[in-house]
Amino acid sequence: MSINGIIVDDEQPARERLKKFIKDYPSVNITAETDNGIKAVHLIDSLNPDLVFLDIQIPGLNGFQVINEIKKSPVFIFVTAYDEYAIQAFEVNAVDYLLKPFSKQRFGISMDRVLSQIKTSTQENVNFRRLIDWYTGREDYLTRISFKVKNVYSVINIEEIFFFKLEDGFVYFYAENRKHRIQGTLNQLEKTVDPAAFFRANRTTIINLSKIRRVLPWGQSRFAVEFDNNERIVISRERGKLFRRKVGIRLR
Repeated sequence: MSINGIIVDDEQPARERLKKFIKDYPSVNITAETDNGIKAVHLIDSLNPDLVFLDIQIPGLNGFQVINEIKKSPVFIFVTAYDEYAIQAFEVNAVDYLLKPFSKQRFGISMDRVLSQIKTSTQENVNFRRLIDWYTGREDYLTRISFKVKNVYSVINIEEIFFFKLEDGFVYFYAENRKHRIQGTLNQLEKTVDPAAFFRANRTTIINLSKIRRVLPWGQSRFAVEFDNNERIVISRERGKLFRRKVGIRLR
């Protein structure tokens, strides 16, 4: 089995160290490397790697922002000099968290985990798709979202949600007097919600069109939307034309 990988790290010595260790694993082929988060998103989406070694503090976008921007779902190993992000890394389903400087033995443990994960990932993806289909009661779009409060899971109907927002690397939903974190990335969520009802307002937010209370001019032909909880979301300039079509606004 051949595994294609990408290295994302802004320190060249760190990239060279990884490549040196990876030579002991002939099945792993490093197809690209970059020192920039924005470039990393492009590489991951275009090359569709099986594995990504990802630093956290990198220019452009940090490691967590990269995960939230990509459309693909490779296996991730975080490689960083900072230990304070470990819990957050496993929240986004990273396979491992390598703290620099790490030994060859520690790297080997990480690779054992990766190889095991990749071997079973195909079946896991099939099972996850079946679970989503069963949970929603349909194959097309999500109708409910689960969230955890003090070790207890609750469920909310998706039509009750005002908007989903990316904050500090995590996705939250906002509803009437409620805000809760949910699993997954914003890009993944965008693929599962009904595009007739939900709209990607900007890079960090998906809004429920039916929950908009007012649409406000926001300068330079842009708009902001306001909800019943008094929160306002600005529609990005790139999404403005499509938004106007969605809500029936015609500029004179």
